[in-house]
Amino acid sequence: MALNKTNRKVYSNIITKGLDNVIPIKNDMIVKKEIKDYKKNRQGEMEPVYELKLNMEYWQKITEPISCVLDEAHSIINARRAMSKVNIIITDWIALLRRVLGSSSSGYGELVLITQLPNRIDIIAREMATQIRYHKCHTCCRRFKTVEIEPPAEIKEPVKQTDSQPSKN
Repeated sequence: MALNKTNRKVYSNIITKGLDNVIPIKNDMIVKKEIKDYKKNRQGEMEPVYELKLNMEYWQKITEPISCVLDEAHSIINARRAMSKVNIIITDWIALLRRVLGSSSSGYGELVLITQLPNRIDIIAREMATQIRYHKCHTCCRRFKTVEIEPPAEIKEPVKQTDSQPSKN
C-alpha cells in the first residue's frame, strides 16, 4: 500500500495517514440499511424495522483499477459465524469484490487478507483471496508468513476400470 507499485486505489480497513491511494472502508460501503417495516415500541411510538443488505451499487460503480487489503480477517470473516446475517453479507461482498477487482482492463487487482488465526477465516473467503498473510503479532513487521493462493488444479478424469482390474463388488 505504501509503495503503491501498481498505481491502484487500495480499499482497506487499516487506518493510514498520508497515503493518497488508500481509501478506508466504512460500514456503509458494504452494508446498507433499508426500512422493511414499522413496529410499535414500548412507548407506543412507531419505529422502523431495518433489513441489512449488501451495498452492491457502491462497488459496481467503481471503474478504476483497485485492490483490497483486510486486516484482522479472522474477526471479519469468521467461519464459526458463517450463517449470521452480517457474515453472509460479507461473504457476498467478497464475491462481488472479486468481480470488481478483475473487471479492470489494466489487470487483476489483489484481495489480501491479514490474520493471526488462519483457521478462523471462512473457507470461501480463503479460496477467493489472492494472498493471505499470517501475522504472529502487531509490533513486528518481519515475522509473518505469506501464502500465495494457487488456482485449483483441473479435476482429473476418473480411472476407467479394465478387465484386468477386479471389481470391488
